[in-house]
Amino acid sequence: MMRSYHHDMPSPVTTVVTDDGVSLSVRRSGTASGPVILFVHGFPDDSHVWSGVVAALAGSAQLVTYDVRGAGASGAPAGRSAYRLDRLAADLRAVADAVSPASPVHLVGHDWGSTQAFYALDSTLVGRVASFTSISGPHLGHARSWIFRQIRRGPAGWAPLVRQAFSSAYLAAFVVPGPIDLAIRAGLVGRLVARDSSRCGARVTRADVRHGLNIYRANLLPSRIDRQAAKPTRLHTPIQVIVPTRDRYVGAAMQTDLEHWVANLSIVRLDAGHWLMISHPAELAERIRTFVTGASGPVPS
Repeated sequence: MMRSYHHDMPSPVTTVVTDDGVSLSVRRSGTASGPVILFVHGFPDDSHVWSGVVAALAGSAQLVTYDVRGAGASGAPAGRSAYRLDRLAADLRAVADAVSPASPVHLVGHDWGSTQAFYALDSTLVGRVASFTSISGPHLGHARSWIFRQIRRGPAGWAPLVRQAFSSAYLAAFVVPGPIDLAIRAGLVGRLVARDSSRCGARVTRADVRHGLNIYRANLLPSRIDRQAAKPTRLHTPIQVIVPTRDRYVGAAMQTDLEHWVANLSIVRLDAGHWLMISHPAELAERIRTFVTGASGPVPS
């Protein structure tokens, strides 16, 4: 049975306007007190991708989701440079300040939402995050470091490197203009993404795919890679990496080899695909609840 994730989000929608004039659509739900859990979605989704997890956590915390720039009901800037990681991290800080001006937030990020959250931990959100749950979105600098370590290992490191290269082959098509843009206009990319079984039939819009592609092109071309993203510092925020073991796009090794970079690291493996927040919302919510509890005290169930 086909299921859409665009269902109940019993929260008022508010707007946060960034310093470069982009309007971000923000949704708040849950309790009026307690820890603030801020969710950041990835490509090619909008904030509704978290609706099952938010429903499972209802009554246990202040829950905040938002559409990143270019997605859902948020504004879509015209220039590709407006999608660089430093800009996305500034958006994340603006939302955090709007929903929790006095207290640190607990971040949960998926895909590019996780990648931008990693960047923000080392830049715009220093001292503003109580914990971070990462799902299928490594820090670009961590990923780069992992690649070079596999190369230096020789044959023992080449096998995981080749596996990840096959999984990431789509990146080449995404960053080079041309055929992929035609495929997006024809709706082929959205249909291909929707075929992933972990989405449970949830569809995507052509606009979210088209605008989201700017994130790849603004941050992954060699001439555009941010120096800070390429050379991260050691992080001391408690970080939980949740690894969907059947993720077709981001391998477990790249996500978990973080001892060099993360001082307080927890790793959880779940038997799920890339979009586990759609396919396994209750299980993911419980992992988040447990981690947030450990970082901030009891979270009511």
